Amino acid sequence: MHASGLKETISMRCHLLAALAAAAVGGSVTSLHAKPPAGVTDVDALIELERSIRLRAVRERADAVAWSLQTGRPLRIDHADGGATEIVGLRDGRPITFATDNRNAGDSISTDELLPGGSTGLNLTGSLVALHQWDSGEVRVAHQEFGGRAFWSDINDPGTTRHSTHVAGTMIAAGVSFAARGMAPDALLLAFDWGFDSNEMAGQAASIARVSNHSYGQIRGWRFDAGDWYWYGDPTVSTTQDYRFGFYDSLAQDWDAIAYSAPLYLICISAGNDRGESHSGSHLVFIDGKWVPSTDPRDNDGGVTGYDSVGGRKCAKNVLTVGAVSDIVGGYTGPGSVVMTSFSGWGPTDDGRIKPDIVANGISLFSCDDDSNSDYASLSGTSMASPSVAGSMAPLIELYKSMHDGMEPRAATLKGLVIHTADEAGSWDGPDYRFGWGLVNTLVAAQQIQLDASEPAAIQELTIADGQVFIQSCTAAASGDISVTICWTDPAATPAAASLDPPDLMLVNDLDLRIIGPDETIHEPWILVPGSLGAAALTGDNFRDNVEVVEIAGAPAGQYTLQVTHKGTLVNAEQAFSLIVSGLSCTASASCPWDLDDDGMVGINDFLGLLGQWGSDPGGPPDFDGDGTVGINDFLELLGNWGVCP
Repeated sequence: MHASGLKETISMRCHLLAALAAAAVGGSVTSLHAKPPAGVTDVDALIELERSIRLRAVRERADAVAWSLQTGRPLRIDHADGGATEIVGLRDGRPITFATDNRNAGDSISTDELLPGGSTGLNLTGSLVALHQWDSGEVRVAHQEFGGRAFWSDINDPGTTRHSTHVAGTMIAAGVSFAARGMAPDALLLAFDWGFDSNEMAGQAASIARVSNHSYGQIRGWRFDAGDWYWYGDPTVSTTQDYRFGFYDSLAQDWDAIAYSAPLYLICISAGNDRGESHSGSHLVFIDGKWVPSTDPRDNDGGVTGYDSVGGRKCAKNVLTVGAVSDIVGGYTGPGSVVMTSFSGWGPTDDGRIKPDIVANGISLFSCDDDSNSDYASLSGTSMASPSVAGSMAPLIELYKSMHDGMEPRAATLKGLVIHTADEAGSWDGPDYRFGWGLVNTLVAAQQIQLDASEPAAIQELTIADGQVFIQSCTAAASGDISVTICWTDPAATPAAASLDPPDLMLVNDLDLRIIGPDETIHEPWILVPGSLGAAALTGDNFRDNVEVVEIAGAPAGQYTLQVTHKGTLVNAEQAFSLIVSGLSCTASASCPWDLDDDGMVGINDFLGLLGQWGSDPGGPPDFDGDGTVGINDFLELLGNWGVCP
């Protein structure tokens, strides 16, 4: 039930085997490079994405350099607070300008309880987990906190920056200065400059990337730089609001495409610090290829309410967008202990999806600085919240692998796990557009992974085929709270035409989770209504998000049924998803013995399971013919039942 994270050296070799299996049951095979099954890294697609995005990025960078020379404006500005602003390209005649998300840890999100000296006794450190970072410059890899575990992996050498070094320390600092200990003090870090991030991400995801952090974003709305105020909106779309807040653009589309082709790779990104930014009076606005003076009135970023202040890649479906809250020394004590910062960006996206996904502490985080190998600093911003979460994924991956024979969790499993185990925040139960699904609780996430040892349905990595209905029988032995989450990496969507708040839905494969109770009551997932931004979450049909959570408070003991269906026709005829269950003991159907991973499909994961026991006597499946040895007859029987379980 846990056939996740297929080793790349195996999965690449098995593309051919999967094609042969499809042919054996009458499927069509047009190429030896056919798309691999859902949940398996599509190396060919990632290589093509790396190539196409790189060619576009090089062209856009050259256009930006030419524009800079023509206008006399610098491509990059470094700030006294350690942050930076850089024009990385020119698209449709307008600058693509990146900026760090700093403004002016572990205790708040309970990651410290997993580390050596923590209350759990797990002594996790992120050992042998390789994290990735893209940021505004080079990490000071010789800092005493990194101990040879941080590597500058970019071909460019832009020089060290405070921001990059601080972000890296938040993730992996060893704790030479104990107050600076990172979330994964034994993890490795591969660091890159942000200039060609997307194509580099695709290339790294085709091999070793499993978690990356991005504490920056494209500038939107108001920005003060080098003594001048700028408004980055497009007056041809709206003269008062930057339409890119909440807008799913081509940059978000690229990252969703990378994530969909690399289902083991989780992208963590800061929610940004735009909320409330404002200016009245003289400023510069980009018109006809140049910055020109203006005194026209413009709205605050986020308007009067502060909502709709997250944009760009932060609106992608498959990333984990992290907002910033105040530090919670001593840990969470209730929703009231989670205090929103004055700057962290709020959702929704234009199509009403929940952003941010999650929150973590982002005020005065103490970590590495780049002035010397023993230098430290305290910084604030969603830039600091995001690496806290990204770094916390390393001990969770370490724990998961130790309990699943070295298999790595899908990105949807990690994202779903973080959401499923988050502490409630905000004024109401359920999600909202300020705190997302709540405050990260790494301790409870680790406990859910441990629960998976005694309750095999606690974490399941599954696949639903076109037209299939997934059903699982469960039991609540006593009354109590029930929580079930599904999360999936959705295919990239097509952005709407540039306009203010287009409602076009970006969800491609729409899965639906329901729990049917002992009295036949159908329990539906949480939903938010974009037209009621500050209102409490409701329950109903969620047709926007690629995460669904059903919660039943004080549920009676008895029999429950989990049901996952889908609307319409699934792109690529199947969709991998992760299912996380608390408060129920569930049993998978035994009517399909060839389905070794219990995902409702006989497929490549089951073939790998059979291959792993070749020549042995397991005392049952995959020795389907009962001759005491897993061999060719068992292989042929599995092929004969390839596809959806009856």
